[in-house]
Amino acid sequence: MKEKIVNQYIIGHRGYSSLYPENTSIAFDKAIENNFDGVEIDIHLTKDGHLVIIHDENTIRTSDTGLEIKYTTLEKLQSVNIVSKFSCKTIILNKEYQHDYFDKSTILTLETFLDKYSDKFKVINIEVKTDVCEYKHIEIKIVDLLNKYFINNKNKIILTSSNFSSIKKLHELKSGFNLGYIIYKPEVYNNLTPNKINEIREICKYISIWDKLYLQDKDLLDQFKLKYIIWQWRLRDEINNYNQVDKDNYFKFLKNKDVYAQILDYRWD
Repeated sequence: MKEKIVNQYIIGHRGYSSLYPENTSIAFDKAIENNFDGVEIDIHLTKDGHLVIIHDENTIRTSDTGLEIKYTTLEKLQSVNIVSKFSCKTIILNKEYQHDYFDKSTILTLETFLDKYSDKFKVINIEVKTDVCEYKHIEIKIVDLLNKYFINNKNKIILTSSNFSSIKKLHELKSGFNLGYIIYKPEVYNNLTPNKINEIREICKYISIWDKLYLQDKDLLDQFKLKYIIWQWRLRDEINNYNQVDKDNYFKFLKNKDVYAQILDYRWD
């Protein structure tokens, strides 16, 4: 893997998701090929207690089915082609990219991912997806599994969530893994009390935030006095359009000593 000049991690958002189906082996493989330092993945819990990698609470957006992860077994989920709806266009600096045809891909378990990739990346950002569904004991299941792979290398892992109760549960487990609080809307930080700010600061090592919010409200966010993980995320619609402003912001953040990592859909350099 190519050595970086700047002291900052570049992380593939759900793998190399601007050009390949998100949260799949090909997206993770392409992240390696394109010199990402690591990847960000999303974790849910199946009906029969398996940790699986998928962003949404169901399979509607990425497949031709509408299965709810919480109420579906792993066997049933793995019968679904999780990339059947990967047909959007990607435009980068006014150049259109044609996607390859992806025949079939099934949902990955976290264990399968770690078996294949635990030693392939410098950093792995695991988002615990409990903001919509509260999965019983998901935090301890994640920590127990991670301890099998990273007991002597815990700094490789960043556990994040936009649900602060999950962050607190992870902290109470005294796992030793680094924690980050995801902020994706201004309401979260506009209404924080000094006590809540101190609690977040004491528990977390990072604030993980959308680039547009950081640029809009940096002064407010600096009250946390934590390092940032900045994600350059675009809405998943028919066309994913990345422009010169996105590229310029990437290089601007590279020079920011307060930014620990950037999470990107596209690799700009």
